Amino acid sequence: MENKAASAKSVDLKQEYKYGFVTDIEADEVPRGLNEDIVRLISKKKNEPTWMLDFRLKAYKHWLNPVFIMSVFTTLTLDDV
Repeated sequence: MENKAASAKSVDLKQEYKYGFVTDIEADEVPRGLNEDIVRLISKKKNEPTWMLDFRLKAYKHWLNPVFIMSVFTTLTLDDV
């Protein structure tokens, strides 16, 4: 029996889609990492009330000081989030 992976045709993923079906999807791109501006942007995008933004910012400030986590994961890079 022939291996399915070996018998599959090679597909060029960079070619133009030619069958006519298109779905426009709204997407937002933000810079890599996490900071107060990103937290504010996400909250604004979700139309959250002020109290929720305040809660998220307070949680973010606690997250910036990961005492236990950093003692376990010394190579954790928070900018890769």
